[in-house]
Amino acid sequence: MQFNTYFLRALHDAKIADIRKKYPSRKGFSVRQHVEIDKGLETDVLVKKKGAKTTIFEIVTLPILPDKQDKIEKLRQRAIAKDYDFRLIAIAKPIEPSVEIEWLNEALLDYFIENQPNTIDSLAKNAEYEDLETDIQSLSITDEKSSAYVNGSVFVNLKSGHHAEIKDDDEEISSHSFPFQGKLLLNLQQKKIEDAQVIIDTLSC
Repeated sequence: MQFNTYFLRALHDAKIADIRKKYPSRKGFSVRQHVEIDKGLETDVLVKKKGAKTTIFEIVTLPILPDKQDKIEKLRQRAIAKDYDFRLIAIAKPIEPSVEIEWLNEALLDYFIENQPNTIDSLAKNAEYEDLETDIQSLSITDEKSSAYVNGSVFVNLKSGHHAEIKDDDEEISSHSFPFQGKLLLNLQQKKIEDAQVIIDTLSC
């Protein structure tokens, strides 16, 4: 959401900058933003020049939603009534980039197995790490190594823990999913995790 909001605003501002560049004040144009052309009806940009037809610009994001379509039609009708030119500028919504490292889940699971976190280890005499899911929030790459900020969930079977739910061969076993977040130091060439500073939330489970 923050990504889309930031880039849509940047694209919107860039379109206004393009309009100002096309209609410079040195050539007698007046470019105003957020102009109310009728009561309760505002347009993004209005361009005026003495002796020339006034033009209003409305900048929209695709796809155009019904309420925006209504506003566009009202602006168009008002422009006709005032003998203005009406221009519609459409912006395609940016696609948020996704970052995936196909070996990361398996490598992090191996790291948890080899370096069992105290927060989970304290819940039972034995913890079996079954699977995990990760979502990379950001990635910084330098040469062969990189730092990744991630969040996700790790799926664990706890044996003889105080969260017991199932009995199997006289040993209490319970399955849990624990959310986590943290920073990983990755070796991209060797496809392994060299260090992990991870916080695992076991209290909410």
